[in-house]
Amino acid sequence: MNAVVVNAKYIEDFKVKIGFADGKTSLVDFSDYLATLKIPYLKKYQTVEYFQNFMIENGNIVWGEDWDLIFPRDQLYNGKIEI
Repeated sequence: MNAVVVNAKYIEDFKVKIGFADGKTSLVDFSDYLATLKIPYLKKYQTVEYFQNFMIENGNIVWGEDWDLIFPRDQLYNGKIEI
């Protein structure tokens, strides 16, 4: 498994289509995870306006300048964020 993220495209709501170095793509729905956020400064990502502003850095999909949100690549690769 080469779970290095090479591209990502916002689809709708809290769904992102993620492409990996080995050619696999996964459609990941982050909504269940985002609904569990309790830390005040992270709650902004529960709005689509903030959520859709992610970046690809060092083979990861991240949110925020200081990587406020980052997820295990194997979970992204499998298309399911574990809560």
